[in-house]
Amino acid sequence: MKILTVDKIREADAYTIKNEPISSIDLMERAGTNCYQWIKERLAPEQKVMVFAGIGNNAGDGLVIARLLAADDVDVEVVHLQFSDKFSDDFSTNMERLKDQNKVKITPVKSEDQIPEPDADDVVIDAIFGSGLARPVKGLPDKAIEVINNSEAVVVAIDIPSGMYADYPADEKEGAVTHADYTLS
Repeated sequence: MKILTVDKIREADAYTIKNEPISSIDLMERAGTNCYQWIKERLAPEQKVMVFAGIGNNAGDGLVIARLLAADDVDVEVVHLQFSDKFSDDFSTNMERLKDQNKVKITPVKSEDQIPEPDADDVVIDAIFGSGLARPVKGLPDKAIEVINNSEAVVVAIDIPSGMYADYPADEKEGAVTHADYTLS
């Protein structure tokens, strides 16, 4: 298996968008659909899924997964960590699609005391930060990662565990890193 740097991953995405051709929102749908299929195959019928979503494209992937699982009548809650008012375009498109579907509980979280705790039987989807993260996680996302890590739920990270840097080691003394059981990339 070849491991790519963040810059090479971005180049590969740009190449695919340009040469396939496919829009970035459709590429996100494709990635989210593949993750959904993997998760759905391993999900017990009674399990609840909690998607912890940030504000960028990694969170957009999580919203695709949430929408597809809800279409299969899975109990899904999206915990939307609103640590900024600036959302990526593809995230915003997928949030509108999710709202239009009207099957997923969306919990907006603006402060640490609003973060819901997963049950031990839940499956948590970590879609807070992706491979573009280049600084330690602080504040609301840091607390959310702590809540995820302290739970007994199965944790599935999308692209990369939140807080982990793709190109160099993260120092957990400087910021939280999700302890994922699985990473889908």
